[in-house]
Amino acid sequence: MPRMLNHFLLLVCVFFALLISACVSTPPAPVRDISEEATQAEQELATGNYSEAARLWQEAALVAEGPIRNHYRLQAAEAWMLAGENDRSLSLLGQVDEQQLFNDRLARYSLLHAELALASADAESAEIYLNAARPNLTANQQDRYRQLLDRTARMRTSPASYALATASAALQPGSPYSTTK
Repeated sequence: MPRMLNHFLLLVCVFFALLISACVSTPPAPVRDISEEATQAEQELATGNYSEAARLWQEAALVAEGPIRNHYRLQAAEAWMLAGENDRSLSLLGQVDEQQLFNDRLARYSLLHAELALASADAESAEIYLNAARPNLTANQQDRYRQLLDRTARMRTSPASYALATASAALQPGSPYSTTK
């Protein structure tokens, strides 16, 4: 009996030693403050430095989790498009989980896809994305939606009209294709 008691005490000691060692672990890595990168990205966007804004949002997306990661990826994709990097924009959009996007962000996602489709002269895909965006549009997305819808209609009518419409849009201040700041 004393031998069984010794084994039992030994097992209890080993159990408590394991329990204590499990409680004492290395502290978690410090959480990186991504709001600084997002703020910097907003500033870069405001000054027209779209490539740098996109890069900063991509960095923020690397450490963010959940819906905010998708938001930063969407922001970066829009900035890459504004920088004229449509392939990068489309690639990044492929990493966005649209199931985690709601309302205005889902509309932004669809509008950006439509814009990239138009840049590739794909009016059919642009129409599909515009139809997907329609139910989630906010008031400040309505103009962009109408412009894209108009460009899609012109492209369907005549590719030459599309080229003229795109060149005209580039001359409009505030347009994603604007050549003026």
